[in-house]
Amino acid sequence: MKLVRLLLAINVVFRPGLPLAHAQLPQEVPPNRLRGPLLTVAAHGNTNNIKVQDNKQERALEEEDELPSPDIVGDVFSTLITQTGYGADLDGDDDDKILKISFREGATYTTLHFRQFDLAAGCTMKISGKDLPDGTKQQYKLSGKGRMNLETFWTQHVKDDTMFLEVRCAEGLDPRKDAQFEIDEVAAGFVQEDEDTAGIICGNPDFENAICYTGTTQYQRGRAVARLLVNGISLCTGWLASSSNHLITNEHCIKSHADAANTDFEFLAEAPACGTPNCQLCHPGQFKISGANFLRANADLDYALVQFPNHNPAATYGFLEIDNRVGILNEQIYMVSHPAGRAKEFVIRSTHPQDAGTGFCKLNSLFEPACGIIVPSYGCKWFLFTRAFCHFQ
Repeated sequence: MKLVRLLLAINVVFRPGLPLAHAQLPQEVPPNRLRGPLLTVAAHGNTNNIKVQDNKQERALEEEDELPSPDIVGDVFSTLITQTGYGADLDGDDDDKILKISFREGATYTTLHFRQFDLAAGCTMKISGKDLPDGTKQQYKLSGKGRMNLETFWTQHVKDDTMFLEVRCAEGLDPRKDAQFEIDEVAAGFVQEDEDTAGIICGNPDFENAICYTGTTQYQRGRAVARLLVNGISLCTGWLASSSNHLITNEHCIKSHADAANTDFEFLAEAPACGTPNCQLCHPGQFKISGANFLRANADLDYALVQFPNHNPAATYGFLEIDNRVGILNEQIYMVSHPAGRAKEFVIRSTHPQDAGTGFCKLNSLFEPACGIIVPSYGCKWFLFTRAFCHFQ
């Protein structure tokens, strides 16, 4: 297997035998690191009533300029829904208190954007979707000014084509006056039927479901890798980088405080069996965090650093150390990621001819021309800061 232009967030790369150790995040990152795009998915399907946002056009422009971009996995629809504008009788029967929102039949997920959200003390909004096949409940509550007290935000997504909103207020409060909200956008996901990996993966993809490696050191370390849904429509990968719950992803995924706050982070999103079919946004994470604090980002190095202020996932899932060194030719390596937003996958074994001797992934070159027509002509270097690399043979 030979991969090109995969960065720190889409594939975390490891050297076997390294311990899980506490690592200090460097204050300065070594210069001259190569950057490249994540696997890009073009928008498709019915885009009637879609917001002025052409994902295909954006992708074409990004490829033309050789800019990295995250996986685009849904369309954004403009709408206008308020506490008084959708016709539900918030003071009536229980069924009348529930707002049902569905913009695309069969969508892989649904999420809403609140332009305004301000609930008085004593009022709550429950957001839910249908129970998942394994019985997992998809529901949570918002109060006050909503997600991270932002007032304007994307909701945590539900893996369903329909989302339900239920407003409840304590006795003496009027939901029409005391539960103010305005929804101006709805994002509905779609499934990519055929991945277009031309110029990104050269040779046979050797991805395997993470669960295939249960009980191994590689699997244990891979628990620190998370799937990200950013601003309702973009999928990326990130990984915990310290015991203080820092997480690293790409700058082209998270560029700002708003991006970090409007990201869903899913840990242990894995297929249940080694042979279980995998697909985009399949298999929900066992733990989900809504939003993080933005600390810094660098476009040239294409990394972003965020931190979870109110959660401690590192205590449960561990974190990955940062290896500040150059790669060593022929050393064995492996990758773990959520490529194209699928449930977590590993690349440990390799079918590439240059790995025929051992059958495992190894570093065969520190500098090599790229293999695809959309890939720049510059060579590939090891990422000292991230222990990930852009060219894998």
